[in-house]
Amino acid sequence: MNQDSDTPQPAQPRISRGARSTFAFWAAYACAWLALGLWLGINVIIGHRNGGSAIAAWEPLTWELSSVVVIGILAVFVYHFERRFPLSGADWPQRLPVHAVAALAFSTAHVVAMVGLRKIIYVAHGQTYDFGDPRLGFAACAAPAPRARVGDGPA
Repeated sequence: MNQDSDTPQPAQPRISRGARSTFAFWAAYACAWLALGLWLGINVIIGHRNGGSAIAAWEPLTWELSSVVVIGILAVFVYHFERRFPLSGADWPQRLPVHAVAALAFSTAHVVAMVGLRKIIYVAHGQTYDFGDPRLGFAACAAPAPRARVGDGPA
């Protein structure tokens, strides 16, 4: 009973040890993927700034985190797929076609989800995201012009 009143208080629900360890695992899993995305994003920011091109920090963080988050989710499916169709044992070559199809599905899901997330985030920033020409499969990027260094000039 509560000392402030004579009304009995309801018992607090207890979380089982198994539920706590499951939550801890998935929290650590998510934090590890997010840490990787942040690390990659920060490295892109540093690379752009060292190369002399100004870039808003949210852009490389969006690029890297969107990719890493999608891969982190898809990795769960890869784990279960590999347990069902392992590339081990005497008959592993028979499972290669299934893995080839799964690799295409993984790649397609990764690109579609990643680009979708990026488009949403860019819209939230009042901009548009251009993934490049889908017929070429590459983003149309122009390399930044090299910076002049002290001592460079006509020879």
